[in-house]
Amino acid sequence: EEEAEIPVTLHIFNRWLTEQKGVTANVIGRNEFLITESLPPLAPGENVLTLSKKLRVKRATPLWTRVAIDGEDTNGKDNTLVYHAVHDGYCIPTNLPETGYYDSRIIRSIRAYDSVLNLSMYNTGAMRYTLDSPLKIYRGDGEIPLTVTLKGNIPEGWKLTAWVDWDGNLTFDERERVECAVGSGYDVTVTLPLHVSPDCSLGLKRMRLMLASASETGGPCKSIKDGDLQDCAISLMEGTYPNRGDLALTKLDVGESGQNLSATQPLKLTLTNRSDSPFNGKVQVLITVDNGVPVTEELDCTGDGALEAYSGNREFTLATTGDFHSVGTHTVRAVLQENPVVVAENNTIEASAFCVLPEVNGLYSLAIRSLDGSKEYVEANGMAEWFGDADFTEWTVETIFRMDKPQTGILLYASGFKVFTTYQVAAGVPDNALAIEIGEEKRIFTEENTLVPGKWHHLAIAVSDIKNSFFTGRSCKVSIYLDGQECSIARREGEDIPRFDVQQVKKLAVCGKMDANLKWLRGRTRARTADAIKWFDYVRTAGGLPSDYFAEFTFDEGPRNAASVSGDMMVSIATHDASRLDATSGGIWEPIADLIDSFHFAGQEGYNETGANAYTIRFAKGTPQDHVVGAEFVGIWPGVNFYYGGQPITKTTVFDFTTPVTVVAKGKPFGRKEITQSIELTFMEGKSAECELLALLLEPANNAGLLNPVIATPAPITVISIPSANGKLTDPTKVKLNFTVSENATLQLNGRVLTNGVTAVDITQPILLYVVAENGTRRGYELHLGQEQGFTWTLAKTDYVYGDGSVDAGVSVDSGLPVNFTSTNPTVVTGVDGKLHIGMPGEAVLSVSQPGGGVWNPSESVQKSFTVAKRPVKVAVRNARYTFGSPVEMLYNYTSLVNESDTLRLPNPQSKGCFTVHDAKGNAVDVSGVLPIGLYTVKTATGTAYETERYLVEPVEGAFEVVQWELWPVSVVGTDGVNPLQDATVIVGSTPNQTDAAGRVVCYLRQGAKYGIEVLKDGYTTVLKEADLTEGKPIELQVALGVPTILRKYSAPAEMGVIVG
Repeated sequence: EEEAEIPVTLHIFNRWLTEQKGVTANVIGRNEFLITESLPPLAPGENVLTLSKKLRVKRATPLWTRVAIDGEDTNGKDNTLVYHAVHDGYCIPTNLPETGYYDSRIIRSIRAYDSVLNLSMYNTGAMRYTLDSPLKIYRGDGEIPLTVTLKGNIPEGWKLTAWVDWDGNLTFDERERVECAVGSGYDVTVTLPLHVSPDCSLGLKRMRLMLASASETGGPCKSIKDGDLQDCAISLMEGTYPNRGDLALTKLDVGESGQNLSATQPLKLTLTNRSDSPFNGKVQVLITVDNGVPVTEELDCTGDGALEAYSGNREFTLATTGDFHSVGTHTVRAVLQENPVVVAENNTIEASAFCVLPEVNGLYSLAIRSLDGSKEYVEANGMAEWFGDADFTEWTVETIFRMDKPQTGILLYASGFKVFTTYQVAAGVPDNALAIEIGEEKRIFTEENTLVPGKWHHLAIAVSDIKNSFFTGRSCKVSIYLDGQECSIARREGEDIPRFDVQQVKKLAVCGKMDANLKWLRGRTRARTADAIKWFDYVRTAGGLPSDYFAEFTFDEGPRNAASVSGDMMVSIATHDASRLDATSGGIWEPIADLIDSFHFAGQEGYNETGANAYTIRFAKGTPQDHVVGAEFVGIWPGVNFYYGGQPITKTTVFDFTTPVTVVAKGKPFGRKEITQSIELTFMEGKSAECELLALLLEPANNAGLLNPVIATPAPITVISIPSANGKLTDPTKVKLNFTVSENATLQLNGRVLTNGVTAVDITQPILLYVVAENGTRRGYELHLGQEQGFTWTLAKTDYVYGDGSVDAGVSVDSGLPVNFTSTNPTVVTGVDGKLHIGMPGEAVLSVSQPGGGVWNPSESVQKSFTVAKRPVKVAVRNARYTFGSPVEMLYNYTSLVNESDTLRLPNPQSKGCFTVHDAKGNAVDVSGVLPIGLYTVKTATGTAYETERYLVEPVEGAFEVVQWELWPVSVVGTDGVNPLQDATVIVGSTPNQTDAAGRVVCYLRQGAKYGIEVLKDGYTTVLKEADLTEGKPIELQVALGVPTILRKYSAPAEMGVIVG
């Protein structure tokens, strides 16, 4: 099984002469407690205990454990034991050698054919297993020599023994054993012959290896005192060794890519022997350069040049050379003429190098298209080496790029330095911004619309104060500049430092996922501010780069170049389609030919691009076609000049658009070569933009129910208010509007053009009308209808009593709409759904209004004052039977309460002095004590009526009765034999009571039991008595407490100490 539960049995010797309790056993792994368990009491001598919990152990994966016991012990040194828990289907030898690395003798590795299996290097005292990487051997080879490397100083007379479980029965049989003698010495290598039967089944086989002295060598399950014992795995394959007789071309060196490569580039080819026997002979290869005529060359491996078995190799310098001086990628192909062919795949090898040959006066950008995931980008690993140098605490990276559309793209990408462009990323992330991620913790977001699609941007990111230590942590300062200005930051998060390492190699990709044009890329070893950056221009001169710059890649090399160079540094250009590198049009190399970024004339409303460098400009209506003054032209690059009619364009230049106007732009971007761009501009007069609602009214002739015209004042929110004197619209769903709008404009509702005084519209709800100008400009008007509504309130009664039910409010309005009630004291009176609801006593003013809705204006507010009086009720003592033995808590009955729960809010009438209680003889009694059995009357006192928050309460006479139940009086009288004892304590059960001046305490106890009574007082004896109430009856007990007559004293001699108890 892959896992098993292994029991843990402990042998614990208790050297105490008594039983030991509270002992805990802990089984601890490398990093955690595996088992913690309390042990039963340990008897003196040896105790053998098996823990209730078990260890889960994976197959052939020894689990290191430390077992420790905790208890009361005088010497804890022998309370810990280290052991390995092992689970396996094969026998598991124990008590194996445990030695250090330098004094151990172990089996280091096994080699079969060209494969080496490294075994475990440390003797742990337990079995060790190396099963994850089986050693391949082939059944068809019969006998396979295994080369076994040993480690350590091997003495004379030692053996190496191996068992292979060929039949898979989980047992190492004697017939599966093979051994060989081991010579003495350090780090000996021996050959162990392994015999494979031709009928042995294929698959994984377990092998056990034992290194020991001849006297200790025994069976596979035996422990040894010195040497090594461990298991590994063999994978038995079909056939014979597959690389027998195989030669392979393993390396073709055609030199490094770069600028101005040689026309006679040396070519070097490496031949490797993969066979299990040496190669001493000659072989031919076919060499092809750039798909030219193949050339045959002979590789001589005879004599001293023979190739060793498995991995012997030799590098040959070919007579053929490569002509790499022309621009582009050059490919060399070598094909081994092996006979017979053993492994065809390693007989052919190709290698390429590209020659960078910059175009004279070239001016290009890279049109990178990788937003869809295509592998197209610039690999700038050389720059990453500089930026990632730990000696640099500051640097600046700059680039010029242009996006033609908003996008979430990756402009710069390294393991710990990423620059993104944002668009619809997530909530809280601004659009068209830069998002920079430094390390894993630091993030910076610029404000929304930092970037403008379609515009060339010069970006500079300056990183300074890079700190990375245990004491300071990881931090840096980042400044972002765009087109000469520092960017406003929307948000900063965390702290970290930039990193460029990917598996110990520094990497930087540019435009790795982005559709953009990239003009150049440069780096410097200082963090500079905006005024120290040369914007939109190269810094390289004939003398090279300024001292603090280490690279400037201009991407001016042009088509067929697969890289860009800056001095000795080069960045490669990767494309998803090689043809894009070579294309002179529509490829990755895009010439810079445009100079004009934007233009604007006085009176210009917009323009349309009608062709290449041709535009039609729409001017405001009334603009003179032959006299347009005031134009602004903006260049893409610095230093662009604009001309009209051969003269420079200024603010006072007059443009005559009676014929198309030609504007010429001239510039020399980046100081490379002069470029000219001409554009042709055609005049088009725009339409009127006037869109005003000038007048609006309702005519009685067009709208039934109106008595007079209704005029509304146009405004963004226009209300047609109809006073009652002007009548009331019969059908607000069909209202005809009379209106006046701007010249050539129309009035529209939901895209439908309205005809003045003809088109009927529904204005039972607000509608949105648009006045649409001749040129399509629109202005909205929200239209509301408001008719006055009549209001009546016929309710006459305004005085009520607490508890009265709801009544109809008697309110009506012309609109029939629900009315609103507002109360100055809602607890007294409120109105809901046309009903008045009477509440608590008090006064309130109730206002009623109708807020309007649909075609109705709000009504006026009407008020009435209301009074709610307290409700009169009567209260009497409930005629009930109360049980004898405890004070009477009188109950009361009320008449006419509104809510039964109001009882809880009413005061106790007894506290108001309303009632006096009299016994059968007419004597007044105190109900706070225990009343005797009998009938009692309750009389009212004059003038004791009282008020509460809600009621007027009138007390009335009543009666009640006290009857015998289960409680009986038990009277205890304490004396000193003659006189009563005051303040003696009488305890019944757990309740203490103090005697009065007569020495008496009266308790009321339940019949049916006997009660123990204890009487005590300081300075007197304590007396126990029994009260027998098995039958109910009054009991009186006389208890005399004795007076002490004997004094006892205790003392100790001073030299012996003092008495403490």
